[in-house]
Formats: sequence, structure tokens, C-alpha cells
Amino acid sequence: MRKIFSALTFLAITALPHVSLANINKPLLPMITATNNPATNIKSTLSFSENEALIERLSTHTIWQNAKLIILDNPTRLSTHTIWQRLLLYKNGKSGVLSDSFFVSPQGKTDAKAELLANLQALQSAKTAEDYLCRFPARSAWLMAEVPSLAENVDALLGFHECQQVNDWLSKINATQLSLIYAEEHVNRMASAFGHTLIRVDNPQSLATHDTDLAYFINFATDNSQHSSPLSSAFDAVRGHGKGAMTFGNYTDKQANYLIKDERDIWQYTLKLSNADIRQMMRHFWEVKDVARHYNFLSNNCASEILRLLDIVSPQDNFVNDTGKIISPAEVSRILAKKGVLANEQFIPSRHTLEQAKHNDNTNNRNVVQQSDIDNYAKNAQFTKLPNLIPNDNNPLNATRLHRANLSVLHSDARDKLKFLLGVRGGYQDLLDNPTGKRDFLNLTTLSVQLSHDADKTFNRGSQLQIHDATLLDITMFNPENGTTPKATLGGHLKITPIVDGSYQQTNEHRVLSVGGEYGSSWLIGKGKAGSGELPNTLCYGLAMGQGQIGRINNGFRIGVGVHTGCVHHLTPKLRVLADAQLPYWFHELDGSGGNDDNERNHYFQPIVSLTGQYDIGKQTAVRAGVSHQRNHEQNDINYLLSYHWFFD
Repeated sequence: MRKIFSALTFLAITALPHVSLANINKPLLPMITATNNPATNIKSTLSFSENEALIERLSTHTIWQNAKLIILDNPTRLSTHTIWQRLLLYKNGKSGVLSDSFFVSPQGKTDAKAELLANLQALQSAKTAEDYLCRFPARSAWLMAEVPSLAENVDALLGFHECQQVNDWLSKINATQLSLIYAEEHVNRMASAFGHTLIRVDNPQSLATHDTDLAYFINFATDNSQHSSPLSSAFDAVRGHGKGAMTFGNYTDKQANYLIKDERDIWQYTLKLSNADIRQMMRHFWEVKDVARHYNFLSNNCASEILRLLDIVSPQDNFVNDTGKIISPAEVSRILAKKGVLANEQFIPSRHTLEQAKHNDNTNNRNVVQQSDIDNYAKNAQFTKLPNLIPNDNNPLNATRLHRANLSVLHSDARDKLKFLLGVRGGYQDLLDNPTGKRDFLNLTTLSVQLSHDADKTFNRGSQLQIHDATLLDITMFNPENGTTPKATLGGHLKITPIVDGSYQQTNEHRVLSVGGEYGSSWLIGKGKAGSGELPNTLCYGLAMGQGQIGRINNGFRIGVGVHTGCVHHLTPKLRVLADAQLPYWFHELDGSGGNDDNERNHYFQPIVSLTGQYDIGKQTAVRAGVSHQRNHEQNDINYLLSYHWFFD
């Protein structure tokens, strides 16, 4: 199903600025100034006369012969030319790099063989070889491993076959361990509402001292430098036309942005890589650090970049393709764990989590967290000396899958109709979904659609499925007043939804486009798990709301204001219940379309209350049941819902 499902809001990732280290004399990413021939001027006449069979083997995946797919050579040889395609960032026969300077051949963006010939040609001349080595250290290292005579030829030309400037940088960084970093969802920032992934780079000193100030990070995110506002940058990223930027810098500063500023827990996993793999990944980062690429919230984002970098040194795998068309940050850790690439899982609590843990322990006098731990949080986090808490239940390895399909039955008393619903939700999480692996009390639905069919029309020849509802975005950002960081609770939606026009006595159901916002407060009830930073199991809220609707209703539109209250309670780890009440007051302009309806009205209350529960059957399946009561014109409308949910990537 994931192959045919291609919509999700996405993933929006916060782009943080480049950070340089004051304690390093040279820049972390020095500019190439080795010779007077910049790499951007390396061009080839494609006169290299290497064996044609070798060129085919290195530059292409497969060939077609007699309408049958023929694999060239054995799997090992196949993996080698697969790496060449990956080094060029090829997908579907075209590179994802926008910068011309990334290619030696003018046809390099779409012709891997021409690019290979041009690269080999550049290494045959003393005028271009040094520039090539410094601009493309990963490519040259791979080519020389595949064609050992190349290293001998370049040595004869230059007296060396590796760029000294690149080697100096690699020695300065001295990367000996790479780790996958996952920062949980940001409740108040849409661009980071799905979490974020990046790579931590450690050396022997940072590993021995546990000092994050000696470590670095590699990150891929939206580049906001070319936009007048973050909103325009986010819009371009949603459309798939955003600009992505690689950043590299001090890990302490990066970590502090998540743990302190954004109050987001971090999960860290060591990547099982050899020293040779780490060195090649760092070389490749050098190659792509300055090139322009598109950024897409759905597929070409922080998550896909982690997998792509690993694909550079994993010819036997294809991590990017394993994810399907949509790639989320949490999905990266699950894929790599399944492939056996992750080790040494570590939970790093945010300052917010430490404050919550101290609050949770007050009644039990366990004192796992002292006030000094919170006051000295930044320094303790830098030296990895945070209190040993029970990890929060937000490990992405344990999360339910990103997408959800549902099969539901809906019955309306007022219209005496039974409907079957079939739906797919792009993401992400609502108040009744299993919270394991995600931030507590998330309410974010994106790109969701449900089709409906009336049961009494099942055997009618002219009957067909129709859209029951469709959601572009429905979000509530809860910031409890009695939490560790009290703020306003905000919400909003943009969706197509079924409604009953309360200005008429008749109770016909119509679809409208609804846009609305909410503002108010929320509160936690009870205590979280002692020894942990988990939130209590009950959240209540009270919000003022305003919305407008356009569609087949009286005079084509209505506007409303009102209140929205409710509570969600986690009865058990598998069972959650939500009680919700809305009291909107609607205003219409009458158009007389009610006919002889003398009771037609242009303003009215239309209260609705509901009680819904969800029980998790298994890891990726659940059932949901609920009842709602709505007061329309002079009639009550009671709806009963029974739904089966299946979660998938």
C-alpha cells in the first residue's frame, strides 16, 4: 500500500545555522585553494581510452537484452557500479544535484557514463588531477580502488594521489564513530513536528572524555538564507522546490538547541561502520557540502539524507528505496535497526524532562533529580552527566508506523443510514493513537481522506464511492498550564468535513470546506511515572474557537465562534478514552432556499458531544469505537462509529 500512497505533510525540518568552533585554528570546512585550476573548470573531451567493458561495469547498473533484464557480472561487480550512481546522487537516471560544479562532464547530470569518462580523463592530466582530487575525494578514492593503476598514474603525475587539504581536514576531525541522532517531535513548531535526524561525529578524545564539545555534527535541512521568511521556505519545501543545505559544526551547540531551547528528548544510536566506511562518508560529505539540492518535506529531507549517506558505503543495501516514497525521521531508526546497523542505544533527556521527573518524584521522595541537576543542565549535558532516569516512552524504534488505514462503519439515527468508510491518513498522530515512540499528547493529522458508501445503495447500479472527509491539516499544540513550561494551547484546521446545516429543520448532510483556529489552555491531571520524566496520563483542555465554512449550505457559507473542551485519559497502555464537547454559535445569511420552512434561522447554537475509545490489538492494529450527539434544528442526531485501524510505513 505504501507504494501507491504518496501524500504526507510532512516532515518539516528546522534549519539551524552553521556553527564553527573557536578552539580550532583552521575553518572546519576550508575552501579549496590548492592550484590555479578550480574544480569547476575541470572539463573533458571524453578521449579517455579505458577498456569499454570496464566503463560499462563502473558507470551503469544493468543493460537490456532481448527485452530481458541482464545483470552485468556478479553481485559484487554490480554493487561497485551502483556506488558510482550513488556518488553522483542519481535517481531514475538523473542526479538530484542542481550545481553544475558537481559534474566534470556537461552531460554529467543525466549521463553517468559520460561523467565517468570525464572523471577518468581529469585524472590523466597534471593540469586537472590535483584539483579533481581536492574537489572529489570520495569519487577518486572509489575509482582508484576499482582501477588500481589510476593511483599509480596519478602518483607518477603529481607525486601523490590524495588531496593534502582534504586529508588535513579529515585528520583534524579524526572521525572514529558516527551516531544516528533522533530529536523527538517539537510540539510548537510545525516545521519540526515530525522529529529530526542528524549524524553525530565522534573522535577518540570526545569518546574518552564524554565531552560533546569535542564532537561534531552533520546535518541536512532547509536553507532559509534565500527566503524573506520561514513561511515561504516551508511552502517551497512542501512543494518539493525548497533548497537544502548541509551544515557541520560543534555538537554541543547543536544538542543544546534540541535539549534546552526546544525541550526535545534525544535518542542516540551508534552506527556499525568500519573506519574505512567512516572515512569515505566524510569524504563524500566534503564533496556535497556546498552543492545546491532540492529539499522536500516528503522524500528528500533530513531522514533520506542519513540513509543516502549510508548507501554510499553499503552496496549490498538500498536504504533509501526501503522506505518507499515518503521518508520520516522516526522511520530511519526502524529501518537501520531492522538491518542490524544500530547499536548502543542511549536516551538523553531534555531539561523539560528533568523538570518533569523532579515533579513526578516529589510525592515519592525518591529525589532522582536534584535542583542542581536542572540548574547545571547545560554543563551536565555537555559531559554526559545527566541523572539516570527511566527513559521516556518516546523511542522511535517502538513507534507505530507513520501512515494509517481504516475501515469503519458509521450509523446515524437521525437519517437512519448505515455508511461504510474506507480511509488513509498520511500522518501523524491523534489523541487516541498509541503514544509509544512519540511525544505525549500529540494531535496532528495531515493529508487524510475517507471515502464513504451508503449501505442501502450497495446494490444500486448507479451507486458509487464519494468523499466523506479530507484533511490537509488538523493540529492542536498542547502546552499545559501546570506543566514545566506553561504556554497557551493553540490549534487549527483546514479540511473538508460533513456537516448538517442547522438553519433548516431538515437534516441533510453536506460537505463543506472548513477553516478554523483555537486558542486557550490545557492542564495535566495526576502524576507521571516516578523515576521518569513521563507526563501524567490525563490531559484536559478548554479552548475558544472560530471557524468559517463554505459549501452547500444556506447562502453558501457560515461563520461561527464558540468553545471547545475535553479530556483524554490513558486507562491502560493499550486503552485510551477521549471525551470532547464543542459549543459553536453559527451565523448565516438566509437565501430563502428553505422553501416553506417557516423556522429557517440565521443564527443558532449547534452543540456536539462525543465519547470515543481506542484499544490496541497488536503492535500495528487497533479498534476504535465512539458515539456522538449533536443538536441540530429541532432534532437530535446520534452517530455510532466502529473502526478498525492498521498502521503502515
